[in-house]
Amino acid sequence: MTLQQPKVFISYSWDSESHKEWVKRLTDSLIENGVDAHLDQYDLELGDRLPKYMENQITNSDFVLIICTENYKKKADNRKSGVGYEGHIISGELLSSADEKNLYRFFEVMIFLILCQFS
Repeated sequence: MTLQQPKVFISYSWDSESHKEWVKRLTDSLIENGVDAHLDQYDLELGDRLPKYMENQITNSDFVLIICTENYKKKADNRKSGVGYEGHIISGELLSSADEKNLYRFFEVMIFLILCQFS
């Protein structure tokens, strides 16, 4: 029996360059351990349509890993920037799904400031 490689989309806010690098290292670790992880820093090029990318990744991934910082929460609550747009998509996915398993596709990783500071 062959196990299917899970497809995971990483949702995060661009809090700082060090935070973006931390998320990139997390993604690298997931990829190295057999996860089909998707991150805007790897998948997008200049001129790509960010909203379409977010929609496709959220709806077509097996799981969405939400890196939840204080800034992410503020943007999500106020529906600002890409995080706010992703919040609309995720809410729609949760509300429109008749499949209870869909509720378990979304995971939050709570990141406290001290964790983002390590290198």
